[in-house]
Amino acid sequence: MEEPRMSLEQPKVPITDLTNHTRTTIPSYFDELLTELAPHSDEAQMDNPMIYSQVYSPDELRQRFARIKHVFSDADGTILPEGLHAIPSVYVHLLHKLTKVSIQTTIITGKPLAEVAPIFKAAGNDAPFDVICEKGAYIASITDSNEVKIDHLLSSVELEKEVLEARIAWEEFTFTTQTKSRPYYFGWSGSGQHRSLISIDIFAEQPPKDYLMMTGQIRDTIKLKNKELLKIAETEIEEFFKSIQPEWRVVHLGNANTDITPHLIEKDIALESSMSFQNAKGVLLLGDTNNDRAMFSLKNRSPKVTAGQVLYRQGNIPLIESSDAVTIGMANCLPYLRLLLETHSK
Repeated sequence: MEEPRMSLEQPKVPITDLTNHTRTTIPSYFDELLTELAPHSDEAQMDNPMIYSQVYSPDELRQRFARIKHVFSDADGTILPEGLHAIPSVYVHLLHKLTKVSIQTTIITGKPLAEVAPIFKAAGNDAPFDVICEKGAYIASITDSNEVKIDHLLSSVELEKEVLEARIAWEEFTFTTQTKSRPYYFGWSGSGQHRSLISIDIFAEQPPKDYLMMTGQIRDTIKLKNKELLKIAETEIEEFFKSIQPEWRVVHLGNANTDITPHLIEKDIALESSMSFQNAKGVLLLGDTNNDRAMFSLKNRSPKVTAGQVLYRQGNIPLIESSDAVTIGMANCLPYLRLLLETHSK
């Protein structure tokens, strides 16, 4: 996948005012827009320069961005193109420029450490961001020797043990005993190396032995697409985990992916406990899927929060109702970063 090609020197970020729309008409508006702009490819319009705001006028949105001092961004689909292991260099360049105007960035993701380390290392020793991984379970940082260090944040050794026991129970239920014939198959999401949450993909066919090495669009080709079967599979996942851990959250993220998270592990809890969040005059949250709804819920609990969604995959990734603004295209957070720089540059 090519990196965004937009020039960093464009003088002003274009903002489309959608405040005359209602919450009921906004989702269909974006569905039509996605169909028009990217009918054949999720990655089309990755460099679309527009920000669409259904909550604020262009002037109001610029005023809010002028108060922002910290960015908390999801990874896959938001600042990191799916299937890649490095943040595009144009984004890294902009994040460095934002640090010079006292805007810090933290990536907060459901990825395990094994998938976070390459992101850090690709950005170099002076990576202009921190990373909170596994939805707040751990915080990762780069040492002086360019090694990735990880510390417990919301997780603990005891919680890791509970998650491991639940993983083993799920494997026995689905993979080993195979108590019934299913028209679909289960597998681990990503690299399968989560320690404080469980993430499951649903496949239309038996995944190959090396499927954990498959990423992005390659893995998507074997995921289950049938909506009726997806509902059945998601119900099976939910019923199993509710039977062994009734307090854990089961979230169906779309794209045949489900996360099962201990009740103490979630992005919003991690952010609220963060001094960076507490001390920032204004906060920008960036996300793309249902996985970010909990994080976006902070908008309803704190007036300093502005929430921006990166929307793609027409019909598959829903609009998050609490978002203030939207950009179109896979990992197209560039307009948000440019607007930050525009409103903080003297």
